[in-house]
Amino acid sequence: MITTFDLDEYVYPALRYGASGFLLKRSESTLLIEAVRAAMAGDSPISLSITARSLKKLTVPPKPQPALIRPLAC
Repeated sequence: MITTFDLDEYVYPALRYGASGFLLKRSESTLLIEAVRAAMAGDSPISLSITARSLKKLTVPPKPQPALIRPLAC
């Protein structure tokens, strides 16, 4: 998918429903050409800004969970 919209609301559904990749129209023409070739070869080209944002979301440390077992008071 090649689009002007750099929004997660478009990225994830497009990939979920079969897009081979997700690139922004503002990418250089040589990158777009290589991405089409990569998609035809079975790869999944994704814009670097989208990849970086997705990785940030995946690598955020989980919030601490309250202890399920409390120590006994003496």
